Amino acid sequence: FKAAAQMLSLTPSAISHQVRELEEQLRVQLFVRKTRALALTPAGRALLAEVEPLLIAVEDAVARVSSTSERRRLSVALPPFFASELFIPRLASLQSARPDLDVQLDTRDPMPREHGATADVSVLITAARIRGHQMHRLFPQQLLAACSSTVLTRITALGRGAFAKVPIVTHRMLPMVSQQWAQESGFDPPAAHNIIELDNMFAVARAAETGLGVALIPSIISESWFASGALVRASDVVITTGESYYLACRDEDAERQEVATMLSWAIHEFHRAS
Repeated sequence: FKAAAQMLSLTPSAISHQVRELEEQLRVQLFVRKTRALALTPAGRALLAEVEPLLIAVEDAVARVSSTSERRRLSVALPPFFASELFIPRLASLQSARPDLDVQLDTRDPMPREHGATADVSVLITAARIRGHQMHRLFPQQLLAACSSTVLTRITALGRGAFAKVPIVTHRMLPMVSQQWAQESGFDPPAAHNIIELDNMFAVARAAETGLGVALIPSIISESWFASGALVRASDVVITTGESYYLACRDEDAERQEVATMLSWAIHEFHRAS
């Protein structure tokens, strides 16, 4: 119901109400309502089998007679840091090539590993391909340490024991990388109270920029922070997580014109960035 509500720009309660009205009108129960899930009843499955081909036929008929200037909507789910640092700065080139394409971004999941039901195209961070999906690998997820120039001066002066006093900031879904980076960079393991875990990679980078400590951030995605001088590298060590950034779409969506356009554009743009 939540996914349907998002697609129709309604609230989940409105969808639920309409389904109940349909059940009352048909005088049959279409869904079994469980605590945290829904399941179709036999009557619901039978109705779906009858109605779905008709709905598809209506959509196809409307598409054939629609004006060629009709705008097309495309939903793209991607990590917020990827969106702000790589995707949005390059979006103008896509809009110039396809002014009829309305791109809607979903950045709610900080590290998406699955292609959501409402997304046409996703940028995922994963180590495994997903059955039934086209997956295009963009680049590996590699982390490097970044900080302000003031913090760099401080940890250089403190030497091996720097992280008994200076915090390391990391994403909460990457809890072990701080220990790994410190060891490979020649520092003593950081004190437990000096490891700060945040749930948003932009917040991690921002914490480093404000001088909170050393942050572990994605290398390719963070280039603009270094180019602007907002951050400097704390060492040459790069941590490879074993996961990669992938473009993903369902097999059945891959031939849709707007999906194919997005895939082609994104592959070109982000391979060039890497």
